[in-house]
Amino acid sequence: MNHRLHALLFDVTGMFSIAIVVFIISTSQTVGQALSVYIPNTFHQLNTIFLSILIEALPFVLIGVLIAGFIQIFVTEEMVRRCIPQNKYLAVLVSCVIGGLFPACECGIVPIVRRLVSKGVPIHAAVGFMLTGPLINPIVILSTYMAFGNDMKMAAQRMGFGFLAALIISAIVAFFVSV
Repeated sequence: MNHRLHALLFDVTGMFSIAIVVFIISTSQTVGQALSVYIPNTFHQLNTIFLSILIEALPFVLIGVLIAGFIQIFVTEEMVRRCIPQNKYLAVLVSCVIGGLFPACECGIVPIVRRLVSKGVPIHAAVGFMLTGPLINPIVILSTYMAFGNDMKMAAQRMGFGFLAALIISAIVAFFVSV
C-alpha cells in the first residue's frame, strides 16, 4: 500500500474514532435515560473536562498547523541546511535558542516540529526546539513573571532551568541517536 494512502487511511480512521468517542460521551445522558442505565456523575464530569480541554487546545493546534503550512511553502531544505550547524551539539544549542524565541504552546509546536523534521532538521535539533518553544518563550516568561507577583527571580529561574533541561535532553538525544 502506498505510504500516502496508508497515512491518509490512518488519519481518517483516527478522526472517525475520536468523533465516535465524543458523540458517545456527549449523548451519554440521553442514551442513559432511554435505556434506563445509571450513569454516574463522575462520568459527566469527565465528559465536561474532556470537551473543555479539547475546545481550549483546538485553536492552538490549528495555529500550529497554519505555521507548519507556511514552513512547507516558504522554507526550503536549503534554507534549513544553512541555518542548522553541522556539529550536533552546536545544532542543539542553536535550536534551543530559536525555540526559546518562538511563541508556541505545547499543542501547536508538534505540527511545526514535524514539518521542520520533514524539511531536514535533525531529530536532536528538533527536540531542542520542541522543548524550549513552549517552555521558555517570551509570552510564558512574562506570564510567569506576572503570576508570581512580578518576581523576576522566578521568571529567570524558569528560563534558566528550562533552557538547561532542554539542552541536556537534546544533547542526550544527539549522543544516542545517529542521523
